[in-house]
Amino acid sequence: MKARSGGEKGFTLVEAVVAVLLLGLLMFALVSMFEHFVVAYQKEEKTGETLDNMRIVIDRLSWEIREATEIPSCGDGNGQANALLLKKEGVSDPVYYYYDPGKQVFYRKENSDPAQPLTNAGYIFNKPPFFEPYYEEGEIRGVKILLRGGYKGSEYDVSTAVYLRTTTD
Repeated sequence: MKARSGGEKGFTLVEAVVAVLLLGLLMFALVSMFEHFVVAYQKEEKTGETLDNMRIVIDRLSWEIREATEIPSCGDGNGQANALLLKKEGVSDPVYYYYDPGKQVFYRKENSDPAQPLTNAGYIFNKPPFFEPYYEEGEIRGVKILLRGGYKGSEYDVSTAVYLRTTTD
């Protein structure tokens, strides 16, 4: 700020433009940081949701396998034709667990009821699940389950091995 002749005080045009440019740069930096934090927060939120969904599916499958009386078929889970089938005591129709690659959704189907989605679409299961049967005396007595999912480049695998609780005499 210069003192002018006649006692007038004030900023020159150059000083005002420099001040506005510096303020603009500061605002740009703050908005960029805020945007980065929002994107990171959203990614972590989706990652948490992905892992929660995978855990819920593993828990549900594990519980239902333990309660089953028989595992008539253990496909790889990719499509209804390759479903994991479980028979429950007192129920004639098996329960199907399968992955729909077109919708990227994992389903549970029982009786003639419509299939129930066990996951949200898309980012939860970005690859088909993997079922590997464990045989004992020629019968499937357990299943190794591998679920694969992720969100925007993050990939997660959740796996477990579950055996039937009931045994044949």
